[in-house]
Amino acid sequence: MCTINKGFNLTIGDIITLSVIFLFASIVSMCTGYDLLRQFRTFKWIELKSDVGHNVVISFSAVANIRKLLAHKKSPDGLDCIHGLKLISVFLIIMGHRLMFNLGSPLVNTEFIEGFYGRIDAMILLNGPIVVDTFFTISGFLVCYLLLQEFNRRNGKLSFIALYIHRYVRLTPVYMVVLGFYATVLAKIGSGPLWQRKVGVEVERCVASWWANILYINNYVNTDQLCMFQSWYITCDFHLFIISPPIIWLLWKKPRWGEISLAFVTVISVLVAFFVTYWGKLDALLLLYMKTLSDPIANNTFREMYIPTHTRASPYFIGMAAGYLRYLIKKNDTKMPKIGVWLGWVVALVLIEGTIFSAWVFYLPGREYNALLNAIYGAFHRITWSVGTSWLILAISTGNGAFMEPILTWRPIVPLSRLTYCAFLAHGGLQLYSVASSGNPFYGSVYNLVWFTCGDIVVSFLAALALSLMFESPILSLEKIFLKREGAKEQTGSSSDSSCCASEVTVDIVEQATASQCSANMARNWRQTNASGSAKP
Repeated sequence: MCTINKGFNLTIGDIITLSVIFLFASIVSMCTGYDLLRQFRTFKWIELKSDVGHNVVISFSAVANIRKLLAHKKSPDGLDCIHGLKLISVFLIIMGHRLMFNLGSPLVNTEFIEGFYGRIDAMILLNGPIVVDTFFTISGFLVCYLLLQEFNRRNGKLSFIALYIHRYVRLTPVYMVVLGFYATVLAKIGSGPLWQRKVGVEVERCVASWWANILYINNYVNTDQLCMFQSWYITCDFHLFIISPPIIWLLWKKPRWGEISLAFVTVISVLVAFFVTYWGKLDALLLLYMKTLSDPIANNTFREMYIPTHTRASPYFIGMAAGYLRYLIKKNDTKMPKIGVWLGWVVALVLIEGTIFSAWVFYLPGREYNALLNAIYGAFHRITWSVGTSWLILAISTGNGAFMEPILTWRPIVPLSRLTYCAFLAHGGLQLYSVASSGNPFYGSVYNLVWFTCGDIVVSFLAALALSLMFESPILSLEKIFLKREGAKEQTGSSSDSSCCASEVTVDIVEQATASQCSANMARNWRQTNASGSAKP
């Protein structure tokens, strides 16, 4: 594990990656300057006469994009709670990955992790991967609930192809930037005794499999060379999104057939998980032993059960069912009885806590492998978790959230929740760097894990802000300008503030529900304000 100073020799790939980053940073800087200067009367002449040209420039303005990031309008459907669930979930995911990186590396006190496996309270950390299913549940809920409303508004006339294209554009550009950084520059920005073993291996995998990530097939192709260990989730979510619109259309057009279809795919997803676990003699869940923590991609359960879409679909479909139920509650103006609310909370908490702590059985030393028990748990523990999570959303969105509602809907949470996708992309590389460049073994303790996690969260969200301002927000704004089906009329602000284009249903669906405005309308309001003279220096 000797480290040799090889210098900083740039390859063509490094130059291309750095050039793209520098180019976008320069464009954002210039467009931000334009946006700031045009506010002053002295520089009013620089404002472009063309609406399209002006909107294109404003798309890259950091000031305009920060305004959009901070904008908030309370959801009439009570879906603000999803911001809080998203943010807490990504915090827990970052903590889980910190646990993986640090405890999968050299330790001073190995008894710390060894003692974990016999403690039931340690399941809060060791069964932490279940938190990912919260995102699947939220995605299914929002896609179903908001597409049903969009079908109502458009009388069922909605292009599925446009939705799919928009979803790809929504996810891919900033994803490509991070992948490019992994495959090129990452290997050259640090060193350490574990650098080649950690970062070198990750870079080799990305060079071999980056194309599978871009095509969203990386959880089935070259799984032993998975680039960005957390990227499997993005692929699964993309696959499940492709499946959902036809089912949702049936729920809207022919509810009976839609309900049968949704129930069918849910049952199939559970049976698939059961038989994959049973026939493959896999673990009931991803057991976070030292070897797995060191390199999860080498684990057979990770590749065969943890990352494929067909074994992870059930929470998404449960979320869709909850979204459909929420739609019916609103449509029929149904009020939940008090006894039903109390019973729902009790059942939800039992399901959530039971799912977490029941994993202890599979960590018991000396336990004989039981294929049937493993298959039952592997198939149903995601169901119990997603049912409990779905109840949280249903209860809080209908005004039955008690003390949890103000916590999950706290105003400062909203802008942070909008950065969760970019934070999800960025945090793995930052954690990988910190572990691979360390020259000392880690001292394992709960305090140290929390301490490192807090640092990870802060740095990850700072990186997420930079990614959002340079790549995500500008590209999404450009897409709205050039590909919006409603055309230029809506872009120049002639549509009502409550209208939303078809593709925006899936930009960031929770933002759609809570803001109820298109970004083009926001740009229009700012321009009208400036025209009225209220933005004078």
